[in-house]
Amino acid sequence: MKSPNRLGESSNLEATDESCESSGDYSSHAEMQPSKGVSCEHSKNIGIKKTDRYSKGKTAVKNKKPVDSDIESTDLISSESSEDESSNWGVQTVNMCNDKRVWDKKDCCFFCGKLDFKIARHWSIWHKDELLVKKVENLPKLTKERTQKIAELRNKGNLKHNLNVWATGKGQIVPRKRPSYNENSSHYLPCEFCSGSFTRKWLSMHQKKCSKKHGREMQRRVQSAAKMMIPEVAAKQQISESLRIKVLSRMISDEISLEVKKDSDILIYGSRLLRNHPEEHQALLVSQKMRDMAKLVIAARERDSSITGIRQCIDNAKFDTVVASVRAVAGYSSQLESYEVPSYARNIGFEIDKVIAQLCSEALKSSDNSLADKVKSFKDIKLASWSHEVTNVAHHTLKKRKRNRPNLIPVAEDLKKLSNYLKSYGVLVKRHCGKDQ
Repeated sequence: MKSPNRLGESSNLEATDESCESSGDYSSHAEMQPSKGVSCEHSKNIGIKKTDRYSKGKTAVKNKKPVDSDIESTDLISSESSEDESSNWGVQTVNMCNDKRVWDKKDCCFFCGKLDFKIARHWSIWHKDELLVKKVENLPKLTKERTQKIAELRNKGNLKHNLNVWATGKGQIVPRKRPSYNENSSHYLPCEFCSGSFTRKWLSMHQKKCSKKHGREMQRRVQSAAKMMIPEVAAKQQISESLRIKVLSRMISDEISLEVKKDSDILIYGSRLLRNHPEEHQALLVSQKMRDMAKLVIAARERDSSITGIRQCIDNAKFDTVVASVRAVAGYSSQLESYEVPSYARNIGFEIDKVIAQLCSEALKSSDNSLADKVKSFKDIKLASWSHEVTNVAHHTLKKRKRNRPNLIPVAEDLKKLSNYLKSYGVLVKRHCGKDQ
């Protein structure tokens, strides 16, 4: 669906709509779906509908206060950007009023980081001395080359903003195409060619055209390369490059992987584990162990909001919370006295022991007596109560399943095929030995 260009009468730069960029239109259907829950009053506060603003006659709509000047409009928009930055971690969505779309998408400025409805006009007013802006202004208006340059600079500003959101976990990312419903920002990944942010589903389809337009070769693992562009939240100095390439870039993007990347202790734990097991096939095992730790943190946070990472779980006052969280993740049933996933309840204790040793080593190096006492107290409680609270039931569940598992007897036809094969193979061996003699 194409829309009219964002052209300001007093602007030196014409702004292009999000549908004008030359990097693909695969996810445009998301914006065509109506969004519920957005009132008309909200659309009045944000801006006037684009079709009414920029009609052929360029006349103001009734009951709409016209913009007196571009500077006043830009100041108003810039003041609203702080509200977007303080909102929940998500994605900008399409707003609707009376089944009509409100053209209120804000793009992020590459130079100052402010969000603006008409980013090209913002550049011409506030950043007209920048070299990149001068290059765009020198191009003829209403040309394909100028439109592409504006789109590239707009995408760079949005990517700079999105990387900060992914790293800090605060704010809303600016996607290439806004969805009609709120989504988790972890579902979006950046394109390495045009810097636009697309859903994981559409990223590979977009790059088939985008890579040709930029004259570059498309990689086989598209999502893995895109994840390498997103910085980790913590422990950047202590993360090994092999962990980034082998584990983090291949980890599925969901709530658990986000927790892994935010927790510095889990990242350090994974780096050490991968250093001890550098084999290629061990990367999957390291990824699974890191995700198991993140599941425990997420479950513990639901019971205690003061827990922000695995470090807060290693506390004698949080031992009961950790036990309840492990039981919840493993699917413990108090009536049946069994687990749905007994292997998790059995193995997570060993991983917690490794984190305890990691924190104990840190406390000794930094001479942090409070951390050392806290870790030692938790270790003593775990040594005394963990088997009774968690692992005994897990071992009992595994033994019960193994005992009740039926022994499958081979089918007679399969045995007959095996016997015939062995006989025919024996005959071939005898013939071969006879020829050699």
